[in-house]
Amino acid sequence: MSSLSKSFSEFSLDLCKELKKNPEKKNILFSPLSICSAMGLVLLGSKGDTAAEIEKVFHFPAAAGSRSSKPSCQQQTCQAQGVHLLFKDLFSTLNKPNDHYELSIANRAYGEKSFPFSEQYLLCIEQLYNATLESVDFKTKADDVIQQINAWVESKTKGKIQNLFAKGSLDSTTALALVNAVYFKGSWKKQFKKENTTDAPFFLNKNDKTSVKMMSQKGKYKLGSNPELKCRILKLPYEEGFSMKIILPDDIDGLAELETHLTYETFTKLMDLQRTREVQVVVKLPQFKFGETYSLTEVLQSMGMTSAFHGANLSGISDKAGLAISTVVHKSYIEVNEEGTEAAAATGIGITVTSAPLPPQEFIVDRPFLFCIEHISTKSLLFYGRFTFPEI
Repeated sequence: MSSLSKSFSEFSLDLCKELKKNPEKKNILFSPLSICSAMGLVLLGSKGDTAAEIEKVFHFPAAAGSRSSKPSCQQQTCQAQGVHLLFKDLFSTLNKPNDHYELSIANRAYGEKSFPFSEQYLLCIEQLYNATLESVDFKTKADDVIQQINAWVESKTKGKIQNLFAKGSLDSTTALALVNAVYFKGSWKKQFKKENTTDAPFFLNKNDKTSVKMMSQKGKYKLGSNPELKCRILKLPYEEGFSMKIILPDDIDGLAELETHLTYETFTKLMDLQRTREVQVVVKLPQFKFGETYSLTEVLQSMGMTSAFHGANLSGISDKAGLAISTVVHKSYIEVNEEGTEAAAATGIGITVTSAPLPPQEFIVDRPFLFCIEHISTKSLLFYGRFTFPEI
């Protein structure tokens, strides 16, 4: 597992644990790729404690000199190292044209036209993150800029992420808005037949249940089980390059206990199905579609990233003092049906797997579960989710 995919996995587990503290959030969905990419743009201009805290919270590998020097520019080439080069390589891999799925990852910076940004920083975000600076008028036309940013995000996510920034969330004091948008649409390698979809129960807990549209099919899949974690994991491949992995507790009320014991080490072992053979499995999976909006400003501070919001050292972005993050917002969307999956997200910043028993096996997703969409070759998590309550 690469350093970046390790960062995504560790951060996903940490963030999900934090988001679960809000009782109003029954389902959870976010894009580690999107949030981490946006924060990589901040890290690139961060120094001292600010850089150290970002690296710790996001589990980024520390880059030599990242806490003391600015991004350097020699002969119009950015000299930044570490995690930033990893992001550059990942974007290059993920953004390659492909006929089997749609994947779009876009970064953009919106900067106050009168603010003195470091030329080195602007060069580096373009060369490493493929992010260009859009010069805007936050001072007198902040609401117009919000509409402009939201329109760009909406276009990059095929209309699935709308109104990323609420009116008034950016104002005349805003100097820079860093935005990342991710869109994914993939078809199952073996699609579910619509005529096999029926109404079926989904157990919210041992006492309560609801009805869902349950898709069904039989095929060869990689299926792993973990007696210690009391769960099973199924890999549902898309046509090429990506897969959805579903972690299903053995017990109806088993999700909370599973998550208590889910560490990076146990999660990694659970996700590794390379040595698991394919077996015949009857898969029953509910259709689901939902979106989530998170203000991550307080969440990230509670996770240990405090100085970026108060007394930040963002001297790599500008020599002008007083820069600090004012808001971090993330919106996500997913739809899973017989054909495949459509998912989008945007971020704005102002364990040994046992072989499955002999077939036939049943994998019936009729209880709360975890899921993720993973890029197979890099093991990078595009999306991570927790499904506990069908939104009917």
